[in-house]
Amino acid sequence: MELAWSRENLAIAVDSYLALLESQKTSGTLTPEAVLRAVAARTGHSQEEAKSILNTLTWQMAMHNAPVCKGFRAQCETDEKVLATLEQILSRDWKIDRVLHRKPWSRSELKAAVACYRAMYRDQKAGVPFDRTERLSKLAEDLARKFSAVRLRMNNISWIMSQHGLPVVDCIPLLSGVGRKVVAVVLDVYAELVASEDESALQDLWSEEQLRSALDAYKDIAELEASKSRFDVNDSICALSQETGRRFSYCRLRLANIAWLLQGKGRTPIACIAPSSEMPQETCELLDRLCMAHPVAK
Repeated sequence: MELAWSRENLAIAVDSYLALLESQKTSGTLTPEAVLRAVAARTGHSQEEAKSILNTLTWQMAMHNAPVCKGFRAQCETDEKVLATLEQILSRDWKIDRVLHRKPWSRSELKAAVACYRAMYRDQKAGVPFDRTERLSKLAEDLARKFSAVRLRMNNISWIMSQHGLPVVDCIPLLSGVGRKVVAVVLDVYAELVASEDESALQDLWSEEQLRSALDAYKDIAELEASKSRFDVNDSICALSQETGRRFSYCRLRLANIAWLLQGKGRTPIACIAPSSEMPQETCELLDRLCMAHPVAK
C-alpha cells in the first residue's frame, strides 16, 4: 500500500525540485538522480513514488510556461488532491511567478544568512536550546524574503559548510544545487564573520574577578558530580551568566576552558561539559594561574 503524500512531504519535493532548477540554471552540481534519492529518503516514499511527484511538478511548471528541470518527464502522475496541494504550494507558499524571476541573493543578504547560521551553531555547541523556525522566520522578515526561500538558502549553507569541513547546524538539512558564485560568497562572508568574532573575543577579555566566578562555578559543579546528586548544569551556567553579565554560551565555554586546563594537569575534568582550548592566550594564562592558586578537588 502506497504511503499518502502529506503537505509537508510535498513541500520537501517542491523545495528540492526548485533547488535542482536553480542548480541547472547556475551550473551547480545537483543532479536529478540526487534529488530523487533525497526526496525519497526525506519523505519515506519509494523512489518510484518520488519520481511520480517530480514528473508531476515538471508538468505543472510547463503548464505555467515556466522553465523545467532536465531529467524528469512533464507528465501528471498523481490524483487531484495531491495535484491541488502541489498547486497551492507553488502558487501560495512559493509565489511561483516571483520564484521563477526572483532576484539573486545579494552579498549582504548572504552575510545575514550566514550570521544567523553561525548564531545557531554557537547555541548548538553551547547546548542552548533554540527554535529553528523562529530564527528563520526572523531572518525572512529582516530580508523581506519568503520563509521557504530562506529555508532553502539555509539548507544550501549547511551543504556548503559540510563540503568544506566547517561547523554544521544539525537541525538544518543539507541541500546541494547552489551555484559556484554563491558558494564563493558564502565562504568569503563566513571567513569575515569568524575573523570578526575572533577579534571581538580577543578585545573583550574576562576580568580576573569574572574568571574567579567561573572557577567557583566549576568547583560547585565538580562537587555536585562527586556527590552523584541530580542537577542541571545549565542552571549553574545561567547563574554564572547572571553573576558575570556574560552570555550563556561564553560562560559555558569558560567552564570548558577550565576543564581543558585541569585535564592538561592530569586532573579528571567534569563530565557534563566537554573540555575546550578555544580561548585567547591572555585568558589561558590568567586561568592557569588561578587554577594553580585555587585547585579544584576533583
